[in-house]
Amino acid sequence: MKKKTLLLGVAALGVLTLASCGGETDQPYVTPDLEGKTMNVYLNYKGQSGVSFTGKVKGHAQYTNPLEGGKTYTQGAILPMWEAVAKNLKCEIKDAVWAVDEYVSTDDASQKLSLEGYADFANLDLVVMNNANSIEFAKNGKLANLYDYLDVMPNYSKFLDEHPTVKAEMTNGDGKMYMLPYFDGLDSAEHLFILNTELVEAILDVDSTSGFDTAAVTNGGVYQPVIDTSTDFTVGISVNGKLEDLTVKAATNPVKVQNDLTAKTGKAYAEALRNYIDAAYMSSNKYTKRSEVFTSEKACYTTDDYIALLRAVVNNNSYLKGKFGYEGKVEGFIPRTGENSRIDSVLWLMQIFGVQGIRGMAEKDALYFDKDGNLCDGRTNPAAYDGLTKLHQLYQEGLIIEGFDAGNKTAYNSQYLTGKSGAALAMFDYNATQTVNNKVDANGIGTADSKFKAVMPVLPPLTKWENDNISKSTYKYTRYLESSRANKGSGTVIPLHTTEEGTKAACMLADYFFSEEGALLQDYGPENYRDGTITLAGVQYPKYKAEVISETNKSTLGWNDYCRMAIGSTQGLGHVRTDAVEYQFTNEAGKVGAANVNAACASGAVIVAMSSRKPGFGASVPSQWSSSPENATSIQTLVDFWSRGVGSEKWRKVVLEGWEAAEVSRTQLEGFFAQSAEVYLKHYQTLLEIAGLAS
Repeated sequence: MKKKTLLLGVAALGVLTLASCGGETDQPYVTPDLEGKTMNVYLNYKGQSGVSFTGKVKGHAQYTNPLEGGKTYTQGAILPMWEAVAKNLKCEIKDAVWAVDEYVSTDDASQKLSLEGYADFANLDLVVMNNANSIEFAKNGKLANLYDYLDVMPNYSKFLDEHPTVKAEMTNGDGKMYMLPYFDGLDSAEHLFILNTELVEAILDVDSTSGFDTAAVTNGGVYQPVIDTSTDFTVGISVNGKLEDLTVKAATNPVKVQNDLTAKTGKAYAEALRNYIDAAYMSSNKYTKRSEVFTSEKACYTTDDYIALLRAVVNNNSYLKGKFGYEGKVEGFIPRTGENSRIDSVLWLMQIFGVQGIRGMAEKDALYFDKDGNLCDGRTNPAAYDGLTKLHQLYQEGLIIEGFDAGNKTAYNSQYLTGKSGAALAMFDYNATQTVNNKVDANGIGTADSKFKAVMPVLPPLTKWENDNISKSTYKYTRYLESSRANKGSGTVIPLHTTEEGTKAACMLADYFFSEEGALLQDYGPENYRDGTITLAGVQYPKYKAEVISETNKSTLGWNDYCRMAIGSTQGLGHVRTDAVEYQFTNEAGKVGAANVNAACASGAVIVAMSSRKPGFGASVPSQWSSSPENATSIQTLVDFWSRGVGSEKWRKVVLEGWEAAEVSRTQLEGFFAQSAEVYLKHYQTLLEIAGLAS
């Protein structure tokens, strides 16, 4: 939740956020009057974690916790975080899941609790479920209208006052509110550009290119440049967290130089980029080595620089393989896996061409605001179709991994970021999730047999954003991250109890996690799990004891699953999770990159989409709407066509083989999505007007 002195930050699983809990705060704290009460909590994450130890995780039927004096937790034992809640509030916490479904997925809450069949629903106090299920329970009169109980929820009430967009999106079409939302960070970037910076340095910083590849490039020159470098232009860069102007000197675009080469080789590609960096950037005296143009807080690279680098890396496989000793070949841009849900990460690459409203990255479907505050649909934007064409060009040149659309579970990240099956330069994903593929660091975080140690997030490239009205008018190109932390679509609901006293008590317990004490518990666990503080962007946050990091690594579960399964913290109940939690479980290289991006966001050199902005460029479209639209079928038809038609089949073919092979023309798409203005956008514009957010 909002703090009074926090800087804008980036979440991305490892960076500080503006809306974090656990730092300096002016949040009110009122101890709930729950003494002597028994509070029944239905919290179940994937059947593996919740209020008590489940014993459902393979290889973890029980757990001996050294931070609890060696206590052994077996199935049904209340977890430490919830034990602390019970102690602080002088009440008993009971895991209600065992009485209902013995830990099956929370997503099945509406079926397992059964709207008609579970007689004791009114005796549950907190129930964690998704937004769609909450609407069904509300329709049946099962849930408390939280607006009626804000007098006993001072912490949540203040949070709503400070976040009017959140208040609007959580308000149902009937004017009531039934859920406390969950945020794993708020108003901060979710995905980041990831680079293997060792590969960048090996191409740009070595004294001589004599050992670079001289074999002919057979598929080069397809992609055409989009950045005008014919004259000097000014951009904003971040220097020690402060915005400074930098003049990029006129020089022939590196992509054009590469395209015009008579003999295209990896060596010639690299030399063209190195020469451009020297001419355009190095005279500024801001950089001590060329790679800093891409990898530092002061990064100043453009879309075409990024693509010129992809070319230089992909076409110098023999040189790089000899230097790092990886298996296979070096790839340019990779997705996380071959599964459909991760194929979107190739589509996300379109943002380097200034495309907004990309499916899977925009907070709500493909919606975005233009600079005038108008609601737009990215699927109707010609820039998106241009972006698909450009992705096809990159694929033709071998800069996007072949087989990215394979319907398998190939872990491209763990195979290529570690060097097991090859190497990869770039991807767009979560920080901590990907930087764990580095070699093991001093904290034991990483992969033991990795060939690399410096995979990390970097600033996004400078490009032309059509609707940018935030950056200085003198800036020709700017940086923008549309993927930001927002409502996760789940949270806490309060069943209407048989007594008013029972409903109020449940509301008090839910409100506790929006207080500082409750938020600290939910984020970090009990006090004995913390030891001192860490400072991020000038704000202090609790520091985990070394034993917590050690136990997490030994568990092999990953930080989030370990915290949920063994501590009971970081669960998706209604609250705002601080990103300082994730930061401490991030590989050291990831922390370096995170600090760079965080400082650049704080300075304004990187713009992050935020729900706290009024509709316009840089404002997040609310990610959830509690109302059930009358025209749901028409809207779903549009969504399904993009997801299953264009998303899973057509757009992939465009990237792989071009528009002709996809058997769908731009005209057909534009005609189909003309319906959007009449059905889809009209509906959501009405909701914005109801919420008081319309332009």
